Amino acid sequence: MNRTLGGAIVVLAALLLVGCTSSGSNSSGSAVSTGAPGQSGGSAPGKVSGAADSQVLPSDRQVVTTGTVSLTVADPIAAATRASQTVTAAGGRVDSRTEQPATDTTRASATLVLRIPSAKLDATLTTLQRLGRVDNVTINTSDVTTQVKDINARITALQTSVDRLLGLLSKATTVADMITIESALSERQAELDSLKSQQAYLNDQVSMSTITLELHSEGVVPAGAPDSFWGGIIAGWNALVVAANGFLIVLGVAIPWLIVFGLLGGLVWWIIWRAGRKRRAAA
Repeated sequence: MNRTLGGAIVVLAALLLVGCTSSGSNSSGSAVSTGAPGQSGGSAPGKVSGAADSQVLPSDRQVVTTGTVSLTVADPIAAATRASQTVTAAGGRVDSRTEQPATDTTRASATLVLRIPSAKLDATLTTLQRLGRVDNVTINTSDVTTQVKDINARITALQTSVDRLLGLLSKATTVADMITIESALSERQAELDSLKSQQAYLNDQVSMSTITLELHSEGVVPAGAPDSFWGGIIAGWNALVVAANGFLIVLGVAIPWLIVFGLLGGLVWWIIWRAGRKRRAAA
């Protein structure tokens, strides 16, 4: 009897613990942000820095920086290699690299997705822009401070819940109690693992800016339209020559077929004419 009563008390405590943890996991003010150390509001271009927010100090801001840089260079393939070396030297990495050598119809190009430490973004971008002529630079920032703090608070609450459930599991005396506690523990552990994965992803996005670098070679300038009377005559003559050449090519292809059809048509006409002559002679 005492054992049954004790088991019921353990199960009831476990369920109350799960309920309290669920209500506490929605609070986001009890955790300290675990973003990248040294990440501040002025480390990425395009970010507006100024007075501290009434709720969040500038040093606590968690900002995700993305952007696109387009350059015209003499040799995109060689420039892509130098860009990779620059980013690696700054402590970053190249997530993807696509190269298109020059052909008769397309110009050479290269595209790289770069992950650059946010604290070194300005200096690295300055070095990359020296590879050629800057055509376009676009930098975007997104403040994820609230999201990071919320995830951190939920992780803290869930970790406390898991630890308490482990303690109750060690004191369980019946199979039913163990099954109930293990079920709640499994659910909490899965949610905790998911939140830790989200936390790691956000920390990576904050600490490493994502920049897409597009490298292009000089394009071929198309011929301009005629700008004078004689220029129009020359353009018209050239068009006539091209059209005449095309007509002669078509005629050369058609002549053998015309000869064959002409011979067949003559043979059919001769047969019909001879048959008609015999009928008239017989009449």
